[in-house]
Amino acid sequence: MYKKRLAAASLFLSLSLSGCVIHINDSSGVSSILGNVSVSAHKSVGDVSSVNGNVELLEFVSAQEVDTVNGNIDMANDVSVFSIDVVNGDIVAGERLKVATHIESVNGNITINDSSRIEGSIDSVNGDIQLTSTQIGEHVITQNGDITLQGNTFVSGNIVFEKARSNHRHTPTLTIKNGSNVGGDIVLYRKVKLDIADPVVKNKVKNRWAE
Repeated sequence: MYKKRLAAASLFLSLSLSGCVIHINDSSGVSSILGNVSVSAHKSVGDVSSVNGNVELLEFVSAQEVDTVNGNIDMANDVSVFSIDVVNGDIVAGERLKVATHIESVNGNITINDSSRIEGSIDSVNGDIQLTSTQIGEHVITQNGDITLQGNTFVSGNIVFEKARSNHRHTPTLTIKNGSNVGGDIVLYRKVKLDIADPVVKNKVKNRWAE
């Protein structure tokens, strides 16, 4: 999950700069330590990674693996990436985001906006997931965060609340508003507050936490 492309490779521009913003205007990939990374609009780049810095992808950017440790990922409208992995940082996407595989996060919120599509799964440990009019090809999985589906969001697979692996006192909430749906089941391995508008969707809940 957390393959951080932080060592320089032959096709990979590696920079170690403190307190600066690295602006990418060509097709190179970039790895930054102690610096923010910004990819200019309409650029197609390789892998983008940052440790202790944020990543910004402007309009119509296409990238491969996008990773951060201790940094946020902010994406404007019409961004396309292969995958997104974050440890300690928020993920915020504008409209029409396309992710060819997955989004994975350890600590941080995930916010995806209208007309976006993630071909694989969204997997989070600690952090809220908010999806607006987004299509998910596989599953949405969390341990301790809230999940909100709104607009015409559709999750093809399951929504899963995994058993917490620590003494986490917060009881997460699952909110599914009218117009959103789940193709699979809603599987609960822990106690979850349910706010599900459609009784047909609510009938998909499988309570496993008391077993």
